[in-house]
Amino acid sequence: MSIISFSSASASTKHPIFTNNPSSSSSSSSSLTLRTSFLALPLKSHHKNNLRFHFATRRTTRRPSDGLSVCMSMEAGIGVMATKLGMMSFFEPDGKVVPVTVVGFKEGNIVTQVKTEATDGYSAVQVGYRRVRDRKLTKPELGHLEKAGAIPMRHLQEFRLESVDGFEPNQRLVFNELFKEGDLVDVSGTTIGKGFQGF
Repeated sequence: MSIISFSSASASTKHPIFTNNPSSSSSSSSSLTLRTSFLALPLKSHHKNNLRFHFATRRTTRRPSDGLSVCMSMEAGIGVMATKLGMMSFFEPDGKVVPVTVVGFKEGNIVTQVKTEATDGYSAVQVGYRRVRDRKLTKPELGHLEKAGAIPMRHLQEFRLESVDGFEPNQRLVFNELFKEGDLVDVSGTTIGKGFQGF
C-alpha cells in the first residue's frame, strides 16, 4: 500500500495539495484543481475504518486568447478510490497555513467490467477497490470478479465515460498516469454517522 503525496518544486518537501475551484457547485462532491505533481510513498500503518474517497478527472481546454486553462466540458473521466489516512498542515509561500487531507491507496483500483453501447446501452468502466478475503463476499460477487480475472475486492464503483477505449478487465489503474498537474478533480467521500447533534 502507498500514500499519495503531492510534491512542490523542491523534491525534499512533499505535500498533498489541491486548490479549491470557486466555480464548483455546493454538492456532495467538490471540484478541486490538482496544483502539484505527486509521488508514491510507503505507508507504515492505517486504520481499517478510515473513510473512502473517489477521485475523478474532468476535461479541460486552453483558451487561445489569454492562455488560461478553462473547463469546457463537465464530462467526468475515469476515477480511482482511496482511503483517508489523516490530516496535516501545509504552509503556503506567504506563510498561510492550509489544512490538507492525506489519502492512501490499498490494493485494488482494478477494472472489473467494461460496459459498451452495444452490450449494455451505455459506456462505463467498473472499478474495484480494497482487497478482502473470499468469505467476505457473496457467491455472485465472487463470480463477477472471477469472470474478470480480478482479486476479491470490497468496493465496486462505476464511472460513465464517453469512450471506454483503452480499458480492459483486470487492468490496474495507476494514479500517476491518470492525474496530472493542473487537472480539475472531483472528490467525493463517505463520512461516518455522528448521531443527533441538536439544533
